[in-house]
Order: sequence, then C-alpha cells, then structure tokens
Amino acid sequence: CAACMKAIATASRHARLDAFVQSTDKNFLVPVGGAVVATASREHGPPLLAKLRASYPGRASISPVLDLFSTLLYLGASGWLALLDRRRALLPAFRSRLAEVAARHGERLLVTPHNDISMAVSLTPPVGAKPAALLGANLFIRLVSGVRVVVPTAIVKTVAECDFLSYGAHYNNYPTAYFSVACAVGICDADVNLFLRRLDKALGEWKSVPASRPRPPPELPKDGKPASSEQE
Repeated sequence: CAACMKAIATASRHARLDAFVQSTDKNFLVPVGGAVVATASREHGPPLLAKLRASYPGRASISPVLDLFSTLLYLGASGWLALLDRRRALLPAFRSRLAEVAARHGERLLVTPHNDISMAVSLTPPVGAKPAALLGANLFIRLVSGVRVVVPTAIVKTVAECDFLSYGAHYNNYPTAYFSVACAVGICDADVNLFLRRLDKALGEWKSVPASRPRPPPELPKDGKPASSEQE
C-alpha cells in the first residue's frame, strides 16, 4: 500500500519509528504464519531487534523462512513488482463490482479512500436472520478464506493494559457489522470473478429468513387420551 509506505517513510524521517512488522502472507505471496520485523532507525532499531532476537525461543518451524526464501528466488525483484502493479490495476474494478454485489443485497461498500488494499461491506441482517459471523463460515466452506467478519460487541478485551471495545474492529462504536476483503498481492481477474460469484450466493443465503412453519398438534394415543408424563 503506497499510503502505508509513505507513512512509514515520513515517520522515519521526521519522528521516531523503532520498527514495523510486515506479514509475509500479505506482502510476499506465501502461506500464513510468518512476519518480517524491520527498522529504519539506526539509533533505536538495532537495540530493539537485538532484544527481539534474544527473546525468541528458537523452537518454531523454519517453514515460513523457507517459503519466503524460495518465493523470492522464484519471483525475483521484477516478478514481485509485476504482481504489485497487477494488484493496483485490478483494485478499481474490484471495488466497483463489489459495490454492485453489496447493493444487490441491500448493503453498501464502506467509504475508505485512504486504504488501497482492503475494502469493507456493511452487514445488516433482517429480523430472524442468521448471525453475521456465520457468513464468514459459509464463505470458508466455499474455499473463500480471506473474508473477515467484524461484529460490534460491548465486551472489553484488555491487551498490554490497554482496553479495546469490539476488539478486532477498526472503530469502537460502528453501528453495524461488516466484513472486509483485500485486493491482495497475486490476485487476478479469475480470482475476482470467482470470489464475487461465491459472495453473491453466500449473501443471498444469509439474507434469506426461513419461513416459520406451524407446529403440528401432538399425536394422541389410540384411546384418544393424552399420554401422561408421569410413571404410574
């Protein structure tokens, strides 16, 4: 994301930025499970990274390192930059088509002008509909693993002595649930088409409220008297 890189560069030049973390799966087209901790501060960065390395237990799998190493060898600098260019080119059309699918189901694409990677769509379940979190499960069954459903909650979660309301959300008091999806590195037209088709179907199923059926009357025994629940 150009905005994120600009913010990191500005903070490094004009303020203090000790280190920043990059998820390898989001930035380098490898499986989930790894991250890169980097620094642009010659004064504060090296001591912090030294402490980080010293606190690392050293018993984790080496798979994320091998995944990143082999992927970078395969792509090279030109291949990786080409993937970034393709992602940026696909974003406008992806955003427009996602808004169309959302509007078809009575939802809206949230306005996030400073985010060039992720998009979010509101989730307003009708009365009697399934919980919003089940939409994510429904998509996961359809092999869509990048969607994240956020449901507002009054539960407070404390992390490092900091309290978070609706932990995981981008805003404490957003009025509705929503889901986010990313135009990630490595994406292509076929991926967008397949995702939108599966999302359209999943939203339709989630929005549908099953009609309530009247309960049948209890069956009476042959003698016409209701059965007693007590043992004689």
